[in-house]
Amino acid sequence: MMSDHDFVHSKLGFPRPNLSVKTVTYRKIKDIDLAAFNFDLSSICDELLDINDINVLATQYNRLLGECLDKHAPVLSKTCVVRPKVPWYSDTLKEMKQTRRKLERKYRNTDSDSDYDRFRLIRNRYANMLTQAHREHYESEIMKAKGNQKKLFSIIQELTSVKRETPLPDHTCIKELANNFGDFFIKKIENIHNKIDSQQCTFQDRSTRSLPETMMS
Repeated sequence: MMSDHDFVHSKLGFPRPNLSVKTVTYRKIKDIDLAAFNFDLSSICDELLDINDINVLATQYNRLLGECLDKHAPVLSKTCVVRPKVPWYSDTLKEMKQTRRKLERKYRNTDSDSDYDRFRLIRNRYANMLTQAHREHYESEIMKAKGNQKKLFSIIQELTSVKRETPLPDHTCIKELANNFGDFFIKKIENIHNKIDSQQCTFQDRSTRSLPETMMS
């Protein structure tokens, strides 16, 4: 039997998706000098003793406590890379990555050949394990989707395209936006009903005019 459905095998290189970054804020709570912090807290309590109004007391308490915390553990910020979660990234790979970073820091501090050799060994091993886990995951997914064209195309799209979220229209209030969506679909349904009613009336008028006069009498 002859067929033009020939098997094609190829290797494709897919570029890495661009990683996004975000800025996070934090406090170094563990670095607080507890003795100095407790002393400032006692001073805050002394300042609040003469306040009788409960609302004023709560406002002053929150303000003084916030100022005390800012003094001993100010708000810091840093920029982090947001890496997408992938199903093939295992705990073993995570531990290997931590070991690689630890050896890299040690090598940069000592700048010795022996530390560099140990870092390079773990770095190459981690890269190979990462590639193998990636390949085995998608090989397994493709085998599971055997005979399911929709699932296969979904896997190919996941590999070859960047996921994009459809942005919502510009809005200042999410509740108002939801109500606008609801009004839009309600009006759309009403317009469809009105068009159907008008078409039915037109059809009935045409049917009545097309009947012979003998049938109308």
